[in-house]
Order: sequence, then C-alpha cells, then structure tokens
Amino acid sequence: MTKSRQVFLAAIVILVPALLSGCHGGGSGTESVKWVKQGDSSQVLELRLPVRSVLGKVHQVVFGQRLKGSYVLKNGTEKSEGRVTQDNGDFTLTSDDGKTQRFQRYQQSSSVEGPSALKDEYGGIWNREDAPALAKRALHKW
Repeated sequence: MTKSRQVFLAAIVILVPALLSGCHGGGSGTESVKWVKQGDSSQVLELRLPVRSVLGKVHQVVFGQRLKGSYVLKNGTEKSEGRVTQDNGDFTLTSDDGKTQRFQRYQQSSSVEGPSALKDEYGGIWNREDAPALAKRALHKW
C-alpha cells in the first residue's frame, strides 16, 4: 500500500466519525423559548428545541431535516404536552393524544430584527416572552 493511500485511509477513518458526531450528536443542549398569547397572558407556549452545532445546521439544511423537540402549552390551570417539529421557521405541535396545531412565524410591522411573534391557526398572536438577544451593531476603526 502506498504512502498516499495510507494517509487517505487514515483521514477517512478520523474525519467520518468526527463529521457524523458533529451532525447527529454533540449538540449544545436544549433551548427553551416561551411565547405568550396577546390578550390572554394565562396562555403560554414553551418550546424546547435542541441547539445544533454548526455541522448539525449544515446537515439540516443540506438534507432538509426538520428540527424536533418538545412543547408545553399552558392555558390557565390546564396543561398540554407533546412533540414539536420546526419546518422553515414554522412549528407543528402534536400533543400526546394525537391532536396537531400549527404556528406560523408572524412579522410584526414594528419589528425589524426578525420574527418576534407566532400566529396560531385561529389568528391568535403569540409574543415571545424572553425577547431574543439583539446583536449590537458596532463600527470598528481599522
């Protein structure tokens, strides 16, 4: 076996597991985001989604995978739980008893930084409780 072939095989043996673990594992935990329904603060939707690594995000875009997690929907004293799937920024909730509900991104006219709300199937608007951190623009002198 030639030296170049040995190097090539060694590179494959090392890189393939590293790339696969970057896509399918080694995430940075779970992010929890809360949304509160406008006009009824007793209704709260909490989404728990995995935080993807850079390679995981690339894998998601290239192969069209959907981000999956869990949710808790509170309505006063009632509580519903289940699985959530994110598809192009919209969310599909599937409760433990099989009911589905869809939430779409909603761009409020006053928001420039991105979607700050969700819109449910009935037209209800849900505002993000913990507003996303906004990147501060800074000018650098070179």
